[in-house]
Amino acid sequence: MELDALAAAFAALEAEVRQAMRTEGVDAAHVTLVPEVDLRFHRQTWEVTVPLGSRDRPTVEGLGDAFRARYAELYGRGALATGAGIDLVNCRVIGIGRIAPRATASAGLGPPDPTPARRGARVAWLPGAAGRAPVPVYDGERLLAGMAIVGPALVERRDTTILVPSGDRAAVDGLGSVVIEAGHA
Repeated sequence: MELDALAAAFAALEAEVRQAMRTEGVDAAHVTLVPEVDLRFHRQTWEVTVPLGSRDRPTVEGLGDAFRARYAELYGRGALATGAGIDLVNCRVIGIGRIAPRATASAGLGPPDPTPARRGARVAWLPGAAGRAPVPVYDGERLLAGMAIVGPALVERRDTTILVPSGDRAAVDGLGSVVIEAGHA
C-alpha cells in the first residue's frame, strides 16, 4: 500500500468536499471532514468501512490494526483471517456541514385545499391489506405551503415520488417540504 498515494487521494477528496460545502454556502468553520477507508481480506468479496479518526498520517500497521479490530467487532475474533493480506478497496471523505436552523414560516400559508395540484389517479401498491388500489396523484411542484393531503395518495416531484399511506396526513410547510404525520388523517 502506497501511503503517499493514499495521503494524496485524501488531500484531493478533502479539497473537493470543502469546495462543495463552500458552493452550498456552508461556512468552513462549521465543516467536519470524516475520512474513511473500505478494506477487506485478500480474495474476500465484502469490505469493512474503517473510519480514520486521527488526522495524523495513516500507517500500514495502523490501518491493518484498525481493520482487524473493526472486523472482529462485526464478525467475532474467530472470523479473522490470520496471515491474510488486506486490500484497500475505497477511500472517501464525508463532509458534515452545520448550518443554523431555519424557522418554518407559518405566516402566509395558503389554503389547505390541494385540488389545484391534483393530476388525477393511478393504481398503486399500498402497504397492508389494501394491495393494489387507485389513489389520487398530486403534482408536488404545484403544492403550495399550507396545502394538506389525506392518504392514501401519491405526490410526484421531479426527483421523487412520495407515498402518503392510508390514515396519514401530509402537509406542505413554509419551506416547501412535505411533512407526513402518521395516523393524523
